[in-house]
Amino acid sequence: MRTWDELFEGCEFEAVHLELRDRYDVDDEYFADWLAGRLTAATHAGRWSSFCSTVAAATARGVQVRRLRVVSMPASEYIRYEHAGTPATVRSGEEVRWLDRAAAPDVHLPITDLWVFDRSLVRWNIFNGDDRFLRFDDVEDPGLAARLVDSFDSAWKRGVPHQDFVI
Repeated sequence: MRTWDELFEGCEFEAVHLELRDRYDVDDEYFADWLAGRLTAATHAGRWSSFCSTVAAATARGVQVRRLRVVSMPASEYIRYEHAGTPATVRSGEEVRWLDRAAAPDVHLPITDLWVFDRSLVRWNIFNGDDRFLRFDDVEDPGLAARLVDSFDSAWKRGVPHQDFVI
């Protein structure tokens, strides 16, 4: 399985990321620090520094990196935490939009988080019922990837840019 760096280095024009969960690994130490009011903006940005460097290198080559977070409102504490940390990834060149789940019941999306690279490789993000990450499943299928990006794009159009989304 390819590393994140390999996926982004091999990406030529587009990487899209769809997030559909209202909570992720709730045992995350950064999340605990954020809940306790101990997480500074610098520490929050530091958590994502490796990812941000990878995204910055890709966007500097002309790769468009987009993330859509479909969330329930009012937002969970975890989504509030993610929202607080998103400026770091936006500064790296990632475009982030937020979509209130209730505002798009007619949008057809997969049931699992995913990445799609260059409309050819799909990386499914598999979690268990306790919000813990289990594994990635990579599938190279341009037809599936194109359909998923089309679904992503229909939801993306309804999404609110990060700087305008109020939690």
